[in-house]
Amino acid sequence: MGSFNTVDEYGRYLTSVSKFRAAMEGALQHVVWPAGWSWRPITLAKSLNRDAIDLGLPAAGNAAHDMDLDDHSVLLGALYVLEGSTLGARVLRQRAAALGLMRLLERGISPLCQRT
Repeated sequence: MGSFNTVDEYGRYLTSVSKFRAAMEGALQHVVWPAGWSWRPITLAKSLNRDAIDLGLPAAGNAAHDMDLDDHSVLLGALYVLEGSTLGARVLRQRAAALGLMRLLERGISPLCQRT
């Protein structure tokens, strides 16, 4: 899901990651956060939807989810995956820039715009 070499492949990547983020972020909206957990993941679903629209692709919208994040170990695992995908997107930023997608990146609406 996390590799692309052409604008079309970026579109497929964007579509996949948008659905993933929409489902995960939807599930996280229902979490009762454990006491003392102040960190929250960065939300990207809306930005990803704007990117998709800018590229003429359909927005993911509200993706269905069947995750039960009530168990703290499951929640921690989900947060680990989300943070990893966020960090991976920063690496993919250079690939998107090489494809001529700097217009999106410079406008700051792409999740790949976070400079490391």
